[in-house]
Amino acid sequence: MSKYVLSLLLLFITCTAMAQRPGTSRVTLLGSDSASVATKRNGKPAMKFYRGSFRQDYSTLTADSSLFYYDDNMVDSYGHVIINQGDTLHIFADKLHYDGNTKLATLTGNVKMVDKDATLTTDFFTYNTATKFGTYTGGGKLFNKDNTLTSKNGYYLAGSRDAYFRYNVICTTPDAIIRTDTLRYNSGSRISWFYGPTTITGTKDKDVLYTENGRYETQTEQAFFGKKNLYTQGSKTLKGDSLFYDRLKGYGRAVKNVVFDDKEQHATVKGHLGEYYKDAETAKITQNPYVVFVTQDSSKSKVPADSVIKTIAKDSLSAAKKGVAIKKTALAVTSANSKSVPNQITAAKPTLKAVTDSVIKSASAAKIPAAANLTLKAVTDTVMKAAQQKGNAPPNKAVSNQKANPNAIALKDSAALQPTAKVDSMYMGADTIITRVITVKQEREMKLARYLLDNPDTAAARRPKSVMLTKATLPKVLKITPPSFPTDTSFIHPDFFGAPVKPAAKPVVKAPAPKSPVNTKPAATKAVKIDSVALKAKMLSDTAKVRIIIGYHAAKIFKSDLQAKADSIYYSSSDSTIRLFVNPIIWTQGSQLTGDTIALQMKNRKIDNIDLFPNGFIVNIEKNDSLHFNQVSGKKIHGTFKDSRLNTMEVNGNAETIYFNRDSVKNVVTEMAHEIANIIKARFKNGKLGRANTYGNTEMKANAINKVKDDDKILKGFIWKPQERPKTKEDITGIAGKPNAPVVAVKPSGGKKATAPPAATKGTGKETPVKPGTDKPATTPVKDAAPPKQVVYDVIISN
Repeated sequence: MSKYVLSLLLLFITCTAMAQRPGTSRVTLLGSDSASVATKRNGKPAMKFYRGSFRQDYSTLTADSSLFYYDDNMVDSYGHVIINQGDTLHIFADKLHYDGNTKLATLTGNVKMVDKDATLTTDFFTYNTATKFGTYTGGGKLFNKDNTLTSKNGYYLAGSRDAYFRYNVICTTPDAIIRTDTLRYNSGSRISWFYGPTTITGTKDKDVLYTENGRYETQTEQAFFGKKNLYTQGSKTLKGDSLFYDRLKGYGRAVKNVVFDDKEQHATVKGHLGEYYKDAETAKITQNPYVVFVTQDSSKSKVPADSVIKTIAKDSLSAAKKGVAIKKTALAVTSANSKSVPNQITAAKPTLKAVTDSVIKSASAAKIPAAANLTLKAVTDTVMKAAQQKGNAPPNKAVSNQKANPNAIALKDSAALQPTAKVDSMYMGADTIITRVITVKQEREMKLARYLLDNPDTAAARRPKSVMLTKATLPKVLKITPPSFPTDTSFIHPDFFGAPVKPAAKPVVKAPAPKSPVNTKPAATKAVKIDSVALKAKMLSDTAKVRIIIGYHAAKIFKSDLQAKADSIYYSSSDSTIRLFVNPIIWTQGSQLTGDTIALQMKNRKIDNIDLFPNGFIVNIEKNDSLHFNQVSGKKIHGTFKDSRLNTMEVNGNAETIYFNRDSVKNVVTEMAHEIANIIKARFKNGKLGRANTYGNTEMKANAINKVKDDDKILKGFIWKPQERPKTKEDITGIAGKPNAPVVAVKPSGGKKATAPPAATKGTGKETPVKPGTDKPATTPVKDAAPPKQVVYDVIISN
């Protein structure tokens, strides 16, 4: 038998050598435990080897049993199949079909490919030993140290160690989970590339990164995104055309069309270059930044327009199911905007709810009357007939139908029943905007630091500077101040003769409760309106977190009915107050408000009150009269708003006002009133300054307008700068990064329009009014002074 097997092997080797094609490598047998003649395949001989080993080029194949078709240069192997390429790549499977001509290996059953520190598992895998390219289409999983990738289809290049995954791709890392549709992964560098909608979710903080094109380095945990990028952390989001994020450092950078949104605080920051710091919860926008606040102009909230209709439709459905006639269903809806009836109503399979909604809407638009007792079917039939008619019914006919049916009830839109809340947006811009989250304790320390900066303690004794003595500066005689010892007062005993006897406490006799009369109702307590913003500020603990927004250099605010400008702006969500520093100005309606510091507070997303301190000043004009200015000045001015207009005003300290009375018929100024007091309280009506009430040491003068000198028509510190008022929101969103040139104050002149003086007063930044008819200032000009030093602590605020 051994001789027979030996002869077969010699014949096999001879045939193999004769059948070898030029330029094509052959699969050669390296050795086996035993061999036998197998069943011929397509009329060609085959050999069966047990524990055989084969080789082609740089690939080695071993298995428990193998069928070798030497004519076709193919091998079928079964049981513990192993393909080796070098010392790093090993492929394991249960079955193998190998074609030596195409060098394509098809492996099935528990396939596992190991390439250094990467392991790929699947049930069906094709691998080309020449190109080192593998493919699976029935689902697979790749393990690479701490990273795991799963997908439906996969492609692996052993040469470059790149893997491409397609459909339902999930990459799990120690700190993040990546879900995408198309992903490229390199097992050597452990870098992922994305080519479709991708979501990266942090396992610790649950922050989410979304992109449709980019890469993620799993070792350094750095992400580079380039299409539809979005970073989400709780209620905060950051997006931009290009986005970089370092998860280990918690640092993000967005370029072009940057949007930072905080839904919890209802604030949105936009720009073209932004940075985000996760630990400090800080976002910084430096190119064309601006903040958008959503505000309301009415205190009454708006109810959805279809709330009443949906309620009636719901009742109609329940009544129809029970077979009860609908008695309170209304079909005539008064709507000013509804002028046409749909020509046709089409629906493939209309449901009961869809039919009811369309019935109500169509009836509302068509103004169709309804009988007192009307069922759902009757309503539907009536509306369907009316909808099929072309054009609208004549108005006279509709009116006559309504008059003929006195039982018809007209439904009104719930939006008309409720006062609508006008939603507006406030834009706040500056050269640089920083928003961050801090604790209440940190904010309190910042306020204290700002207060001490503006109000230094001059009574504190200055300590002498310590001098370091050396051999050269050592004096001959040292003067030492002897230490002071406290006097011993232990010998004094106030209770030497015993502790004083305390008088006995008198028993407390409770008074009997008064008997309540029979059948009496308890008195109704008056409801007290609580300020939710102030209550929230008091209830916040030291560790509570609040969001602040800081904008500095060329800061501006634009709202449809309010505009402002200053050098820097500070906003805190703890009290919903916007603070403006360094020459701030606010314009609202026909009024201009100035002061060293301005605090504008919002409540319930509406402008509520304003504080001007110190040196508050309000200028008000009526009917665009730029010659006569109503003015109010004082140390501190507190004003309230109603419907985004100044409603009340209170001036405390050195209060002074000038008011011009007009003839209501001729609209001509007749007299000027000048009041001085400790406190002045006034009201505004329709944006106009009304009469004021004075308290304290009061002085009042009222003179005819023709007897008033031009110098007496303005108060000290008068400033009027309508040229600097932002006119559109583009003035906020398109800031170039440089502050506007200073505009000189304008003073009215008698009988002439206000004109700018020939030269600007330089120095302290305060304008000096010009005497009418001359080029000289009305008062002594202020000498040039050095500009104030900038505050290094850029987040210090005022109290």
